[in-house]
Parts: sequence; C-alpha cells; structure tokens
Amino acid sequence: DLLERMRGIGLPQQLAARCELMLARAYLSLDRIDDARGSLRRATIAGGETAAEAHAVLADIAEATFDREHAAAELDTAIASLIDLADDDRLGERDRLYKRAAQLAVNRAGLFDRSGQYALASEDYERAHMLAQVHAPELAGDAARTLLSRAVKDGNANTERRWIDAVLATRPPAEERAALLV
Repeated sequence: DLLERMRGIGLPQQLAARCELMLARAYLSLDRIDDARGSLRRATIAGGETAAEAHAVLADIAEATFDREHAAAELDTAIASLIDLADDDRLGERDRLYKRAAQLAVNRAGLFDRSGQYALASEDYERAHMLAQVHAPELAGDAARTLLSRAVKDGNANTERRWIDAVLATRPPAEERAALLV
C-alpha cells in the first residue's frame, strides 16, 4: 500500500528510478526475485546511471538463474549506457563512469569465461582495458595481465608483446616490471 502511494505521488522520474533500484535490492535480500525484476524494469525506464545499474542487477539475477546469454545482454546494455553518459559528461564524473563500465566489462568477460566462450571473454577484457586505460589504470592492468596470460598460452608472440607493453604502461611494481622486460 505504501509503495503504491509512493509511486503515485508524482516523484521526478530519476528519483523514482533510484527508489525502485533500492527497492529491488531490498527485494533481492528477501529472495523476492520476481518483485525485484519488476522494480528493476521500472528503474530502467528513466535512463541514466540508475538505469545502467538496474541493468547490471538484472544481469546478476539472470546469471543466478543460469541464463548467461540474457546476463551478457543486460551487462552490454549497462556498459553502453555508462559509456554514453561518460561521453556526454557534464558533471565531471567521466572517470567514475568509465571505471564502472570497465568493471562491468570485466564481469561480462568472466561470464563468458565461465561459459567456455573464451574469444568473447577476450573481447570484453580488451574493452575493459580500453575503457580503464586513462580512468582506472589498476583495472586496465588487471585486464592486460589476463590478456597477456592468454597470449602466452596461445603462443602468439605479437599479441604477447602488445599485452606486455600494455601491462608496462600501467606502471607495475618493480619486480613485475623486471620480469616483463626479460
């Protein structure tokens, strides 16, 4: 009853979306998955960062139900939304938005890894690296290390060199730097 009154008082759309996102998280903590999905769908209508986060939570739900294809699609939507917001940044939030998009790209890559789709996973690790290079060097380094280990396993010297350079660009600790240069 209280929830319906809240929805009916005419809150601004972005505020209502944030409330729906918080409500969805509360529903999830109570294992009320269907109610959470409904709130999340309402949160996506407003667009913006709240919608992107709602898509990320929908991806978590989809993965928990072993619908990895749907989870990957939700994450892709969230990443694209965050990139659009960062590109059109007027509030000085570009670094934070790109970092969050890169984190979600890593999550998506992990999802593909768990599905055995290693080529798709590598594409998302590359996307994470690209997004994080300037805005989150530590995250970019982690993605580059993952791609370097894959290149070593594949025996591809050109790709290996590319990812060694990418790891070095993130200024790793001296021991790691020395090992990469040898």
